[in-house]
Amino acid sequence: MPLLQAGARPYLRAMDRIRRLPAWILAAGLGLALAATVLSACGTDPAADAAADAAARAEAAADAQRKRITEAAAVRAAGSRGAPVLSGSATTIDGRRVSLERYRGSVVVAVNLASRCGFTDQMGEWQRVWERNRDAGLVVLGFPSDDFRQEPRSDGEIATFCERNYGVDFPLFAKASVRGPGATAPYDAIARRPPPQGGPPTWNFTGYAIDRQGRLAARIEPGLGPDSPRTS
Repeated sequence: MPLLQAGARPYLRAMDRIRRLPAWILAAGLGLALAATVLSACGTDPAADAAADAAARAEAAADAQRKRITEAAAVRAAGSRGAPVLSGSATTIDGRRVSLERYRGSVVVAVNLASRCGFTDQMGEWQRVWERNRDAGLVVLGFPSDDFRQEPRSDGEIATFCERNYGVDFPLFAKASVRGPGATAPYDAIARRPPPQGGPPTWNFTGYAIDRQGRLAARIEPGLGPDSPRTS
């Protein structure tokens, strides 16, 4: 029998000790734990250790790169959310061009309206919100739109309909698109904000809450409305 290399003898002695363990210990899995302990005392292959260290360093570098990318994306998203959306100008329902920055300093809710929608009665709900909170600095801004093919009326007819049926006296703007490349302000800026607050309206009566600095703060989906217990 050839002589064993010195480095192999500890391994063979360890394996011999493992084979001598009672069967019940091996069955319980304790032998495997002891084997791991004994084998670790026998030393390891330097080349294998170096390869494992290199792989660990590469994985750590990849993790660090992923973290930097994630953090950069978060910074970009935060900056986008923090930019004011109350900027530019829009035309009121009686034809005056006004700067939306005039509403900074107030809490604003912008709502896209339509007079032939299943949610049209929300006009009355938003009117009550306006009446209850205007003295506290809240403003409701109504933006009639035919983007969803449910506002066929002219600006004059819309103003009459809203006042006659719901007593609306919160600021109304001229009928305009609230989606796509031709969207009126502030919807052009809102569309560029990330979810869950930003993005274009999915239907009539989507509400956007805007803080006193003109920044987008919250989104109210059409099915909720201001009187829903889920609307905060």
